[in-house]
Amino acid sequence: MDLPSLWDGFRPVLERIVSEAEARDLPVFLVGGAVRDALRGVPGKDLDLVVEAASPDQVLELASALACRLGGVFVPLDRGRGIARIVLKEGRDLDLAARVGSSLEEDLRHRDFTLNAMAWDLKTGRILDPTGGRSDLEKRILRPAGPNSLAEDPLRTMRALRMLCSLPLRPAPGLPEAIQTHAAQLRRVSPERIRDEFFACLQASLLPHWDLFVESGLLGEVLPQTGGLPGAQGRRARAILASLEAMHLSNYETLTGCPGALRAHLEKPLAANRRPLEILQLAALLDSGSTPAGESDWIEGVGKSLVLSRRETRRLTCLLTLYEKPRTLARNQGSPGAWYRLFREAGPSAPDLLVFTLACDLGVGGQDHAYLEYFRCMLDDFFQEGRVTRPKSPVTGADLALAFGLSPGPLVGRLLERLAEAVADGQVQSRQEALALASEWLARDS
Repeated sequence: MDLPSLWDGFRPVLERIVSEAEARDLPVFLVGGAVRDALRGVPGKDLDLVVEAASPDQVLELASALACRLGGVFVPLDRGRGIARIVLKEGRDLDLAARVGSSLEEDLRHRDFTLNAMAWDLKTGRILDPTGGRSDLEKRILRPAGPNSLAEDPLRTMRALRMLCSLPLRPAPGLPEAIQTHAAQLRRVSPERIRDEFFACLQASLLPHWDLFVESGLLGEVLPQTGGLPGAQGRRARAILASLEAMHLSNYETLTGCPGALRAHLEKPLAANRRPLEILQLAALLDSGSTPAGESDWIEGVGKSLVLSRRETRRLTCLLTLYEKPRTLARNQGSPGAWYRLFREAGPSAPDLLVFTLACDLGVGGQDHAYLEYFRCMLDDFFQEGRVTRPKSPVTGADLALAFGLSPGPLVGRLLERLAEAVADGQVQSRQEALALASEWLARDS
């Protein structure tokens, strides 16, 4: 079997596929992104295969046998159409599907883009390329595989944007107009599929293709709450995105003495492969200056429309409802106790909140050194669990209960919270000072 060297890691798997397929007299072809990436010299993680079978059951039986031979898990995705997945132990996926149409060429012509409409015959090593995908790949052009490609699946409008964002490609003549023509048909597509393509665009960087995203109407379809970001609103959103990207590319070294910790925090997935980094960008698109971004119900609606997890929606809500508070504290030289209250309110989203506020400010004109230094100190405190973020009270709830004859409950919790704020402010350093202050509060509130 003639395979490129970059597929050496897949060689045993592919040889087993060919062996099992030949035993059943089933021609099998590698298709889609795996072929495209191989021709680009980029190793892939997952493989898509098309099987020329007389019935869907033959494909499912082949996939089941392969899963057994390869020590993977067989997952039937669509029994009626003969589509199955094999999840391998090393985390790779093999997707097998019965050929669609009367021939492999017809199957390829109905795919999304010419770059993905190539097939590699695993037995002979021959490449089938009925739509000129190899030539387009060499010229770095993204072209629909056929005249009805976008109409057949409107999600391909978003996939076109994602491929332009993630690969060194330029749109073929007429593609932007075709995207604009079919963008409104995204309403026929499940929100989960739209969300996945949209977040893939955010991960790859929307900025190089911002104009296409906005002018084609894709933004208005994906996030109708933005109103399409016309004029100054769009310029503001783009500026915030640019600030976020610049921070990330600089590894956050100007923002904190703990840049690695901040980067790891922002890159840790919240749900599936969606990270705080993408939630920050989503917030930038929603903070257009005219939308009711401070209204939690409105933000909840955004989360539902994109089928976000509760965790993601809470992060988004924190960013859009609290982002003015760090700005106010920094400008007014807020006390450590005030910062502590903000950190308590923001919870695990506190670093995201500080980064977002800075991106909003830097995107519209920048700030002086003293202002930026406040944010740097607070980010350092968060990742070093300093006095502001994790103030260590010299007394416990049990100490308070014993000293003042209190029963465990909300009152003790409130006293501990106020003492933590006092510790952050430097008002309390010893057990004696803590008990004296608690006594004063109890006397005042009684």
